[in-house]
Amino acid sequence: MREVTYRRPYPLDDSAERPPQSFKYLRLISSERARSLGLLAESSPVFVSPNISEAEYCEVRGCGAHYRPLVYSLGNIIAHHFHGEQRNGGIYFYTIYDPFPPTVRSYDYGWKANLEPIGPVVMNKIGNGAIAPGVEITQIRAFCRGSSHGRQLCFVRELEEGLIFSNPRHTDILFPLCSLEAHPYLHQADVKFTFKIIDGEVLFSPV
Repeated sequence: MREVTYRRPYPLDDSAERPPQSFKYLRLISSERARSLGLLAESSPVFVSPNISEAEYCEVRGCGAHYRPLVYSLGNIIAHHFHGEQRNGGIYFYTIYDPFPPTVRSYDYGWKANLEPIGPVVMNKIGNGAIAPGVEITQIRAFCRGSSHGRQLCFVRELEEGLIFSNPRHTDILFPLCSLEAHPYLHQADVKFTFKIIDGEVLFSPV
């Protein structure tokens, strides 16, 4: 396993050296969906990785471990297993040097977790992706996933509180929203919870 070497994705002023920042995209799913995956969930939704939506088997020869998605919250999260350079198992995340505005990705559901890796880190050969056997989640952040005029995402707005709504096409996936007034094309029936972020933790309240 190679030593961790954080690479700059673009030039950075040498006079302003900064430590790398690590984060992971998260997906918020309903408690019903979580229980269908064999996860412990009561009435509140839970955070999982956007990359794993079903129980899977490890593809490394001789392993064959069967694992479910992890539930993410503040504190230490340890992967079911980790194969290091074979890039199987472990927890996937991104490492960058400068803060950057949120970008819309197909797997970005409006939730990001700031984190610190635990254990050996293996970096992607290309890009800023990395994998580690565990992470410490230090903060969960929310960005509005509503749209203005039906097209432009209100996504650069970071939220400290707001609404949780479900997309009629993906009812088991839950998104953060600033308000119904700002996005009148949505309906009250689509709002499932309100949320507030306190000290990096997301607290949910049913509507």
